[in-house]
Amino acid sequence: MTTKPSTDTDLSLESGGSHTRLVLSRLCLLGIPVHAVLILVFGLLGIQVLAVFNIASTAAWILAWALLRRGDVKLASAILLVEILLHAIATAQVLGWEAGFQYYLIPTITLVIFLDVISDTFSVLLGVLVAVVFVVLMGTERSAGLGTGAETLTAMKHVNMGMTLVALIIISYYYRKSTVVSAHRLGEMARTDPLTGLLNRRGAYEMLEEYARLPGVHGGNLAIALADVDQFKALNDRCGHACGDRVLQETGRLLRKGLRNTDLIARWGGEEFLLVLPGSTAREAAAICEKLRIAIENSTIVHEGSDVSCTVTFGVADYQPGDEIEAAISSADKCLYEGKEAGRNRVVVRPASVDTE
Repeated sequence: MTTKPSTDTDLSLESGGSHTRLVLSRLCLLGIPVHAVLILVFGLLGIQVLAVFNIASTAAWILAWALLRRGDVKLASAILLVEILLHAIATAQVLGWEAGFQYYLIPTITLVIFLDVISDTFSVLLGVLVAVVFVVLMGTERSAGLGTGAETLTAMKHVNMGMTLVALIIISYYYRKSTVVSAHRLGEMARTDPLTGLLNRRGAYEMLEEYARLPGVHGGNLAIALADVDQFKALNDRCGHACGDRVLQETGRLLRKGLRNTDLIARWGGEEFLLVLPGSTAREAAAICEKLRIAIENSTIVHEGSDVSCTVTFGVADYQPGDEIEAAISSADKCLYEGKEAGRNRVVVRPASVDTE
């Protein structure tokens, strides 16, 4: 029976692959249509220089979006930063401060501070640069002879203020989303064994604490089992560590496959696995472990053209509500030790054992 090593799920934008890539991609979906509309607006107002400028701006945002799709975050970030700065300067020089296009520099300061593709020092310097440009543009007068009325400029100012707030909301939302997802992934990684994909010891203890706090949920019965791959060190020495890893992966898979959805399995350490069976007595859990033992004994792993097999010894014990979890684990470990001493490849449980023939 062959298995593939477990692999991490590919990181996408929604799963927090890159905070900057995620935020900029969403901003592009806002910036591209906004600049396209500005081409029409400035064309209707007869301000041809800004209409032409926004054709170039729209092309820049489309290029940045395409680069983000390819994963080139640094170049996309640079293009957008330059475009935003030049757009703010150009519109301020033509329309003046009253049109409000410089307000887009405010979310840009937030964005560059959070850039995760450059150093912290450089991101702060970029933020300072954008802030300086904003201050310099304060009070800029519109070009002489421009016929744009005060009402039109006021309307532009209100629209630009609104779009600035939208941009801030997008940046804040998606950075928050990325941060939450990243924190969740880090938590999962801290609780998961990277080789088998099962819970590690830390994750298992967290789950065991939950079971201990709710002793009556599963009828008051809870069985603890420890499973240990027999003569694993010798197998590693004979076949190599890569083969040993495959054995652990396959053993973990077979154990998980043979348990119920309500049962818990974790890689306890080395070649040991912890099984927690809520709603089962030790004797009932031993019967389940015996089926698991047979399934593993009868399985074959193909590694580099050779068939490899292994056996597993189980120690099973009851967990009594109110007792320490460690006491039940220790009892199961003693049963496991007895099984090893008795010849391995068997299930040992109090008060009797379920042995192989």
